[in-house]
Amino acid sequence: ELGLDANEVRYIQVVQGIARPEVTHSGELESGQEAVASGVRKMIEALATDRPLILAFEDFQQIDALDRVLLGQILDATASKRVFVILTYRPDFKHNWWNRPNYNQIAVRALSDDDAKALLQTALDAKRVPRKVTDVVLETAAGNPLFIEQLAEALLHSGKIERRGGMLRINGTLGRVEVP
Repeated sequence: ELGLDANEVRYIQVVQGIARPEVTHSGELESGQEAVASGVRKMIEALATDRPLILAFEDFQQIDALDRVLLGQILDATASKRVFVILTYRPDFKHNWWNRPNYNQIAVRALSDDDAKALLQTALDAKRVPRKVTDVVLETAAGNPLFIEQLAEALLHSGKIERRGGMLRINGTLGRVEVP
């Protein structure tokens, strides 16, 4: 039992795409946002009661204002609970969590070119990575290991490169690599 009321359950289902929203006026939208925030806090607190809980959020620089407020509320509500929150975000992401007693930042240092090439080779599962691919990824990622992995995945999913018999093949020009 997570202790959610019917309104919280309904709005969480809307956010998850399980239920259709039935917003009749703007006041109900704010009420729904509050219900989601309350419901998420209750779920996290209930789950952390019996055992430690780990929450992981990737690419946090892409969040909207509502999610930023929700995370702040989660951090407040779980400060004395056994909850470990992991966020990954790019160095230019700005936030105001520095002054929280339950906040620590671990900066990921840029990899050397040799280490970045080795990571790219592993991420692409290839014995050899074409120089053009290596150059584009290393220049774009600037040594950030998380970004190197994202770029490798984006190249494969976009079809700009493909694996054939353990080798990589470039399809057309690489150009700019977009990370979703």
